[in-house]
Amino acid sequence: MTALYNHEAEQIVLGTLLADPKSIFATQLLTSSVFASSEHGQIFSLIAAAAEEGRALFPGTLGPAIGDLRFGPLTAAQYLGRLITVAAPPSHLQEYIASLNELAG
Repeated sequence: MTALYNHEAEQIVLGTLLADPKSIFATQLLTSSVFASSEHGQIFSLIAAAAEEGRALFPGTLGPAIGDLRFGPLTAAQYLGRLITVAAPPSHLQEYIASLNELAG
């Protein structure tokens, strides 16, 4: 049986967290394990760790932490920048988080 996932919702959650770092507080019920994409799980872990340590959340600062990961033709920093363009209003973040948790079962 194929696991269900929503790649777009994963991108929206990550983009929203990057675009509005204060929204990290809405992710209390979210862990990296709900992301079907291991790369997205890794990005979430880095965002959460940076927020916990009070560090700035910018594609340029998180990109080096991801290392040599490529997202198609994009570098990590370019992909993080693209995620910001799909960010949802923070008021909708809980809906996307609930969707990811539901799909992760």
